[in-house]
Formats: sequence, C-alpha cells, structure tokens
Amino acid sequence: MLRALQGTAHAATATTTDYPARPIRLLVPLVAGGLTDIMARLVGNKLAETWGQGVIVDNRPGASGIIASEIVAKAPADGYTLIAVAM
Repeated sequence: MLRALQGTAHAATATTTDYPARPIRLLVPLVAGGLTDIMARLVGNKLAETWGQGVIVDNRPGASGIIASEIVAKAPADGYTLIAVAM
C-alpha cells in the first residue's frame, strides 16, 4: 500500500504543478484502529507534508469493502479521492 501511494504522489507532482489544490480524501474500507487504518494515517501525514495540502482519512467499513470502493468508483476521476487497501 505504501509503495502504491508513493508512486501516486510522485506521478501527480510530476505531471501537474497545481495538484493538489484542495484536501485529499483517503478512504479506508476497515474500522479505525486496525493496521490498514494506522498505515493510511501515516501515509496521509507524509502526503500532507509533501504536498502541503490536507489528507482526510475516512473510515468506511462494511460489506467487505464495497461501501468504500463504491464511493471511490463514483467519485470524479480527479485524484482527490483515494482508497487504502491491504494486500
């Protein structure tokens, strides 16, 4: 997960200079306090520091991750809604 988001951070900053212009929403499809949540918060803090823009960690547990996945799938494809998943 960490490597995937790092790659996203570098790719986004390399292609455009005005990204991000507003806070990023990082969805976690599991309950707060678990390993995925902790890692998402650590990565979110690092991204906020690197980008100079807030990263909001939003826990949306339920339906085996479908709730969070659906929110991300329906969000505009502008890079402001991300999802953290455990592999």
